[in-house]
Amino acid sequence: MSSTASRTSSGIETIPVFTGSNWQGWANKVQAYAQLMGVWDDIMENVVPLLPLPVADSTASPPVAGPSWSEQMAYQKAIKETRRSSEQAMGLISTKVSDSIRTRIYSEASTLL
Repeated sequence: MSSTASRTSSGIETIPVFTGSNWQGWANKVQAYAQLMGVWDDIMENVVPLLPLPVADSTASPPVAGPSWSEQMAYQKAIKETRRSSEQAMGLISTKVSDSIRTRIYSEASTLL
């Protein structure tokens, strides 16, 4: 089993499903698990947004060079990692809430997109 697979299976079973009345215990366990998984910043929205790469502009004074190939690849990798982390955070939350609460979360999330 990979380290990621073992991390995702160990501990999540201890988190109860949030029903609306068990907030404190649920929140503490979700926070601990999310920190273990490295997605707590995504849940708390403390992720620094990735700024777009500069575009080459030979007419600027001084001319602006575009990003190198390695900078472009690093940027793409960072975007993928940010998406993956956000998806893990949303997956954690959505698997540990009741159906009615999950529906409300997805409804609210869709208005933000």
